[in-house]
Amino acid sequence: MLKKFTQLTLLSLLVVLPSSLVAECVVLLHGLGRLSNSMSELETKLASAGYSVSNIKYPSRSHPIDVLAVDAIGRGLTQCRSEGPGEIHFITHSLGGILLRYYLSENTISELGRVVMLGPPNQGSEIVDGLLPLPGFGFIGGPAGVALGTGEGSIINSLGPVEFDLGIIAGSTNINPLRVPVYCGAQ
Repeated sequence: MLKKFTQLTLLSLLVVLPSSLVAECVVLLHGLGRLSNSMSELETKLASAGYSVSNIKYPSRSHPIDVLAVDAIGRGLTQCRSEGPGEIHFITHSLGGILLRYYLSENTISELGRVVMLGPPNQGSEIVDGLLPLPGFGFIGGPAGVALGTGEGSIINSLGPVEFDLGIIAGSTNINPLRVPVYCGAQ
């Protein structure tokens, strides 16, 4: 039920413009440890609503945020721009939102339309803070995962406020089974 609600909400946030505008494109960016197929149902729904869709697969645990941002967003923009002129929207999950924020802190996208972020750690992740001291987390989370903490040196704290059309879908209940042993804050 929640999945269908989220999909309808995403589509309604994007489908405010007339459907006759064919040149609009949506870049999908998955989260840490995920693959582009985690966004495939959304890709199908957006394509049937008339959008061109660029569902980007990137190695989320292999490189730091700055490298991933340039690679993933650069490929998404290239694919969208090859479809023709028009607005380019983004739907991101978790780390994907941080990649976009990082990219936009260094670059501009003249065709930028709306952005929808699903569960972005825009203020850092307390779960990452709890996992950082555990042996092996750096290997499992990779350089990007380690950078998602809330500490003073976190890359997230250097990004500043967003200056683009943004909708965020987030919840207050974490279904991650790792949350219990490492995070005891308010829910």
